Amino acid sequence: MTIVGIAILGAVGTLLRYLMSSLIFVGAEFPVATLLINATGSFAMGLLHGVAKPGTFVVLAIGVGALGGFTTFSAYALEASRLLLAGRVGVGLTYAVVTPILCILAATFGLWIAQGRL
Repeated sequence: MTIVGIAILGAVGTLLRYLMSSLIFVGAEFPVATLLINATGSFAMGLLHGVAKPGTFVVLAIGVGALGGFTTFSAYALEASRLLLAGRVGVGLTYAVVTPILCILAATFGLWIAQGRL
C-alpha cells in the first residue's frame, strides 16, 4: 500500500510541478520556475515533517511521493551546469548559491510554522 501511495502521489507531484512551471515565466534569463518550485517544495517538506510522525504512510506518500515528484533539484543542478557551461558564470553561480539557501530557509520557516513558533 505504501508503494502505491508513493507512486500515485509522485505522479500528482510531477503534474503539479509541470503546471506550476507552465504558469511561471520560463523564458527568463534566471530559472525562476525551478527556484520557486524548489523553495515551495522545501517549505512543504518542513511543514510535513513538523506536523507528522516520521516514517508514517502520510510522510512517505507525501514526502517521498508528492514532494519528491514536485521538487526539481535535479533540474536545478542541470540548469546551473548549463548556465556555467554556456559561459554565463555570474548568473550560473548566483543561481547555484541562491537556490539552496532559499530552500533551507523555506524548510526552516515551514518547521517554525508547524511548531507554532510563528
